[in-house]
Amino acid sequence: MIAAREEPSSLRAGVFWSMLSFVGTKALTFVATLILARLLAPNEFGILAAVLAFITLLEVISDLGMKATVIYQSEEGVTSRVQTAFTLNLIFTGLLTILAVALAPLIAEFFEAESETILFRVAALDLLLRGLGNIHDALLLRDMEFRRRLIPQLTSNLVRGIATIALAVAGLGASALVIGFIIGSAVWTLTLWIVKPFRPTLRIERSSVKGVATYGGWASALAILAAITQRVDLAVIGSALGSRALGLYTIAQRLPELIVGNVTWNLSVVAFPALAERRDRADGSLTDTTLNLIRYSALFGMTIGAALAVLATPLVVVLFSEKWTEAGAIMTPLAIMYGLVCIVFPLGDTFKALGRQPTMVVVNALALPVSIGAMVLAAPAGVIAVVWARVAVTVAQGVVWIVLISRELDLRLRRVVAMLRPATAGATGIVLAGGAVRLALPDASIGPLLLGALAATLGGALFLRLFARREYAEVRDIARDRVFAKLRRRSEPSEPEASGPDPAIKAPEGP
Repeated sequence: MIAAREEPSSLRAGVFWSMLSFVGTKALTFVATLILARLLAPNEFGILAAVLAFITLLEVISDLGMKATVIYQSEEGVTSRVQTAFTLNLIFTGLLTILAVALAPLIAEFFEAESETILFRVAALDLLLRGLGNIHDALLLRDMEFRRRLIPQLTSNLVRGIATIALAVAGLGASALVIGFIIGSAVWTLTLWIVKPFRPTLRIERSSVKGVATYGGWASALAILAAITQRVDLAVIGSALGSRALGLYTIAQRLPELIVGNVTWNLSVVAFPALAERRDRADGSLTDTTLNLIRYSALFGMTIGAALAVLATPLVVVLFSEKWTEAGAIMTPLAIMYGLVCIVFPLGDTFKALGRQPTMVVVNALALPVSIGAMVLAAPAGVIAVVWARVAVTVAQGVVWIVLISRELDLRLRRVVAMLRPATAGATGIVLAGGAVRLALPDASIGPLLLGALAATLGGALFLRLFARREYAEVRDIARDRVFAKLRRRSEPSEPEASGPDPAIKAPEGP
């Protein structure tokens, strides 16, 4: 078994390379999206969103929890369990690929894209390609080799972006997006086999099957529930409102998901082990850490979400062009929703650290049909109404999580709510200042966008200074010590700077 906990320097390096990988891959994806938004129509983006929703769900199922099992076992080298996990995963992904190809016409009909059935069939190949690389990726994660893991992630995204843009320029439309996606997955797997030279023997050891399948089964159940929750909005919008509405929704979701959702999720890799370690201390530090996580996660999510909501339309027009103007009104409630999710994001890892996964499953399982029902009822009023329905469900679910964590940690509810005061102050200042500029300069061009962003920043800082002085001082010190100090050092001769950020706990995986 490898060591249960890494040294602090290794954790710092892990966070650094994980964040570098995230920033690199998302930056490449976002640049490709900006270019494609000018080449393709909204309905073509809608078809891609439908295909990706289909494949994402199948990918979660196809993993069969084998990836999580390899990481969880924490064994050294390539053991019989690793070989068994690879073989089981490959068999299952092969069968699921065949099933996905057979079901493609029904899925295309569900999304009202019958003429694009071939794209759903081609996209099914992604399952087999990723099945060939899942265990190699798991070995990199298990061994904390984040630096090496960066290579296949960046390479596949770069090739995927170049291939997709080239095919789109050639006039392939939605086909360019799907084919480019498949090419990227093939490159990801090929690069993983080079970076992590694990050679499978395709054998199954009977003594390993039970343990591997049991843990993998529970991991799959939780992952499937999460995947459905995250993608059910695409299914409702695509089936009820068509590919054009789905395309607008996809573009509107890009920035909130990239800046708020993905950043928060990516930083969560350090939260669970830290919370588990504090639980073992039994000195109350778990409670203090959870409260701080709520405070800072909410401060990040609510302020950034408020800024994106206020500046949604000019952001969409400047970044994606005027033909996507309608996506601005959709982005506003989406940004609010992503900001609100950050309030309860830290609670998921706290519940896991306490061994309360069944509670998470029950709450999410109950929330899922409520969310679907709310969106279906709102669909006749349009895509904007669907998003506001999601916001309402998010608020209700957040209240439930806050009440549950208060009881679990034996906290007064008002103490948890008090953690939201800094975020509320900053978001209010952003909305008032940025909103005033938007009302005075309603034109969706780069000038009003920059002025609005400046006003929102100053407004948020002012309200933090007035109503949350501690957080204001911390943000000011971070900007002064981490940003401006680095700029000064770059302009002057200095000693080489140590790599890697501090292992600060940010936002863990949400419930």
